[in-house]
Amino acid sequence: MSGFTLAILGFSLALATAVRWAMLLFSVSIPKNRSVFVALMVLSAGLGIAALALGTGSWLANIAAGLAIFAGAFFLLTVAIGKQTGGSGQFQAGSRLPTFSAPDENGELFDISSLSGQPILLKFFRGHW
Repeated sequence: MSGFTLAILGFSLALATAVRWAMLLFSVSIPKNRSVFVALMVLSAGLGIAALALGTGSWLANIAAGLAIFAGAFFLLTVAIGKQTGGSGQFQAGSRLPTFSAPDENGELFDISSLSGQPILLKFFRGHW
C-alpha cells in the first residue's frame, strides 16, 4: 500500500471513530468498555505514522496523516486521564430522583428534597475537563 493510501485510510478511520464517539457522548451512552474505540484510534495513528514513514508524495496526504496521528494520540490521552464513566448509577427521565445535597454556586448547601412535589430539570455539568 502506498503512503498516500495509508494516510487517507488513517484519517478516515480517525474521523469515523471520532464522529461515532461524539454521537455516543451527546446521547449520554458512553460505553463501559472503550477498547474498540481505543483500538481504532491506535490503528488510525499507526496508519498515519506508517504513511509518513513510507512517504505520501502529497502535502494533502501529509496533513491527513498528521491529523490521524493527532486524533489518535489526543483520544488516547483523554481516555487515559478522563474519569468519566458510564454504567450503573444512571437514572432515567421521569424516574424518582435520589435524595442528595450539594453546594450551589454560592457555596451554600442545597438539598434536593426542598423541591419535593415540583417538576424540575436537573442538569449536571462537568466543568473541569
